[in-house]
Amino acid sequence: IGSGALILLVLYVTLGGLVFARGLCTPINAYVTGEAFANCNDTGMKLRPPSAEHPFGTDAIGRDILARTIYGGQISVVIGLLADLELDDETRARILSTAEGNPLFLEEMAALAREAEGTVDVPPTIRALLQGRLDALNDDERVVVERGAVEGQVFHRGAVTALAPETPPVDVPGQLLSLVRKEVVRPDYAMIAGDDAFRFRHLLIRDTAYEALPKAVRAELHERFADWLDGRTQLI
Repeated sequence: IGSGALILLVLYVTLGGLVFARGLCTPINAYVTGEAFANCNDTGMKLRPPSAEHPFGTDAIGRDILARTIYGGQISVVIGLLADLELDDETRARILSTAEGNPLFLEEMAALAREAEGTVDVPPTIRALLQGRLDALNDDERVVVERGAVEGQVFHRGAVTALAPETPPVDVPGQLLSLVRKEVVRPDYAMIAGDDAFRFRHLLIRDTAYEALPKAVRAELHERFADWLDGRTQLI
């Protein structure tokens, strides 16, 4: 029963997050997803009954109740992952306190702790945590991450190969597999026929990798990426 309940919870927070935890946040007039949608409060929509737009209705400050339960479930799953790691009580408490309920911080700390076999320092911010995760990559993994970031949150293996330095050569497929194992990227739907696509696990990971590139290098890589893409427009 315990395993079945856990599987159902993971499916609920994963699939539910993709389907339901998204929509228009009226106060800021923007389409948002995930945590931003769960925390969007519209006092003009408070205590609404269930509807097509809000299947579970809204709470006393106008937040979507379904999105709130999905967001809370995501936090519960990640806290469960932390509980399964060999961390001392002080480190675990410091992670939860610093995260302040941010699922991405908890997920990244769980991944960092697994890689470090339980011995970790807790960075003060999510940006510092993500930078630390990227700094821990080997040189070739970092090349692949930064070249992928030039294309965007979703990028193609072919683009990374074209932008990678010729000397020393980089095993792009091998490094991508390593980055999937380290939960930095995951496979995604390719927009270019015959290629493979990957997605950064969170936009902030992509942004952190991209911002680490000097502006002159970014400009050169964007120009080379545009040339690479021009030669493949018939495959899109």
